[in-house]
Amino acid sequence: QRKEDIPLLIHHFLKIFNEKFKKRVTMDKKVIDLFIQYYWPGNIRQLKNLVQSLVLLNDSGVISIGEIPAALKEEKRSGKEIGPFRDEKNAIIEEFERKYITNLLKLTAGDVARAAETGKMDKNVLADKIGFYNINPADYQVVK
Repeated sequence: QRKEDIPLLIHHFLKIFNEKFKKRVTMDKKVIDLFIQYYWPGNIRQLKNLVQSLVLLNDSGVISIGEIPAALKEEKRSGKEIGPFRDEKNAIIEEFERKYITNLLKLTAGDVARAAETGKMDKNVLADKIGFYNINPADYQVVK
């Protein structure tokens, strides 16, 4: 009911769970914006539990839109509040690109040059997107 409190609650929960798990995780503004628009049928407990899971599972230091459960993103899109066409389209494109790039890196064991070749992409474009989405290719390397 009080959407303006959501960012304050998020930052409060981030502080609690960063201390609990000895981490320094922040949240991308796009995620906060998504959370503000979400209905939250489980109220504050649902938000708290989600932030706890996101902090616990995060390795990059920034919770990005790609880490948010698809059901939550779909609920936002199918609800009464829907953003401008360009924003909605960009959110879908970003989700696709993140998944596509991580799948390429999994397939090529984190080898960016091979991933670019496999995806028929320019290596510099792929490297830029990897940076934009804060993806670490080393996370996909095979450990011997």
